[in-house]
Amino acid sequence: MWDTIEHLAQPHLLIEKISRQTSPGALLTITTGDISSLNARFKGEKWRLLHPPTHAHYFSSNTLSRLLDRHGFDVIYNRYCGFFRSINNMAHNILVLRQDKKKLYDLLGKTGLLRFNLYLNLYDIMYVIAKKR
Repeated sequence: MWDTIEHLAQPHLLIEKISRQTSPGALLTITTGDISSLNARFKGEKWRLLHPPTHAHYFSSNTLSRLLDRHGFDVIYNRYCGFFRSINNMAHNILVLRQDKKKLYDLLGKTGLLRFNLYLNLYDIMYVIAKKR
């Protein structure tokens, strides 16, 4: 529908184009990291959502709301959403990749604990719904 690669280099152009092509009452949903979140500020350059060039622009709740308002959208919902993460993936990243403790990881695998998933909400991913004026 839209050339998102071109527009994501300049997100305001994408929002502007969506605004031009939608009628009043249309809903726009966006999920993106919140650069002003406690987790982002605490982690700094190690924040998991900082990974250029796939993320070239970062928003806070305030800056995203202003961008949407400028193009005729009112934010009607803004909450933080979480995600499911497998314990296996978390254990592998921590024990094998970061701490070089593959034997401990393998031992945990034998217990069956790594088969489960966790829902995590680090309160740094915004889920925003905006309505066209």
